[in-house]
Amino acid sequence: MRIKANPQPNAAHSPNKPGVPTSRLYVYVFVAIVLGALLWAKAGMSKSGPELVDWRTDHDVAVQSAADSSKPTLVLFTASWCPPCQHMKRKVWTDRAVADVLNKEFLPIKVDCSDTNDTAVLALQNKYGIKGVPTMIVHDADGREVGRANGMGGRQLLDWLKELDVQPPEDTSSESTIETPDQADREADTFD
Repeated sequence: MRIKANPQPNAAHSPNKPGVPTSRLYVYVFVAIVLGALLWAKAGMSKSGPELVDWRTDHDVAVQSAADSSKPTLVLFTASWCPPCQHMKRKVWTDRAVADVLNKEFLPIKVDCSDTNDTAVLALQNKYGIKGVPTMIVHDADGREVGRANGMGGRQLLDWLKELDVQPPEDTSSESTIETPDQADREADTFD
């Protein structure tokens, strides 16, 4: 039995592009698709609007301002080299609902920990016991810490802030504690 030679000189070559093997063409197309997908994903990740939270960056001045206005604070420790911090910057601090709550009900303070040699920042990290970033600390209007958390999404953050008791105590000093004779008579009648 005699084996016939293949009538095409190179069966592995593409019929449309002589000299380029079909398998190599598939590799080129695959690499182009992967590179395109990576570039598209990177472009989507880097796009974000401006931060909508009105951050105070001078910690001591902001804390004094919060005390003067009887507002609770949210202190954020963040860094430019921290991926979760950058995710929050793109996704949480650009969220209108988050910004509205923080700007109206809190005095938001941002501490940038990017420079690991900044002695003022290191002192704040030591004061607050910061072990990593992002860390958020909420203080009530009297300056007492009422909550501490690490990075989270916008909805989680809003739910967490609702759970914390950060509202200033109601002012009852204007209510009269002196009973009028009519009030005393009515109360006395209920005990007979």
